[in-house]
Amino acid sequence: MPGKEIEKIEKNRKMKKVSILLATYNPHPDWLQDQLLSLNYQDYTNLELFVIDDGSSEEGYKLVEDTLKDIIIYFPYHLRRNEKNVGSNKTFEELTKWADGDYFAYCD
Repeated sequence: MPGKEIEKIEKNRKMKKVSILLATYNPHPDWLQDQLLSLNYQDYTNLELFVIDDGSSEEGYKLVEDTLKDIIIYFPYHLRRNEKNVGSNKTFEELTKWADGDYFAYCD
């Protein structure tokens, strides 16, 4: 493993973890891609993404699932799905209970 990569890993261990919280509901493909790309290129590196799809159609959920697999490459992500739409407030409440970072960053 190159020296700079080892330094980056060691630095991450010392940094507080930020949980990024994202709620989706039948997202527009361009919006979702732009949102995830912007997360991918953050300078802060000790990140973890938590996504709850709030009862999207099958096509909407598949878009979220596939876009996450294609775009998020620099940090771990987790995806869950609500069986029915419960609204953004309830979904973000669920996200804050699920995530385990030292800090939360809300994306909406």
